[in-house]
Amino acid sequence: MRPRGEIPGRTMRTNEWIRWGAIASVIWAIAGGNAGLHFAVSPATSAYRTCISNPDANLDDCKRNLHQDWSKYSGDRVTYAALVGLAPLPIGWMIAYGLVASVRRRQIHPGIRDERRGELADERLSLHNVRIGS
Repeated sequence: MRPRGEIPGRTMRTNEWIRWGAIASVIWAIAGGNAGLHFAVSPATSAYRTCISNPDANLDDCKRNLHQDWSKYSGDRVTYAALVGLAPLPIGWMIAYGLVASVRRRQIHPGIRDERRGELADERLSLHNVRIGS
């Protein structure tokens, strides 16, 4: 009897895949949240970079405009962080669940794929019956 959660023919058990998925989810949430925080105020920072790249610009005016733009755009920072850091996670888990279920289905019932495509289903069944009979 195989251990619980093990897929036949695989070296990693399902629990290990879930563990690695959880680690990747935490990393994504942190990195995506950080990117979302910066993405929200990117109009302010790009306007500041444009302003200071102009040789005739007054740096005090550039800083003042940066602070005004920053306060205007920073209200959405938490929203952007949540959307970028957390929204993709359930979608990723659903895709992973579907892939794991598909692989398991093909390993447990290898003939289903052939029957659906209409290829070799009868030949595989006859070879299976020959092996059982001998």
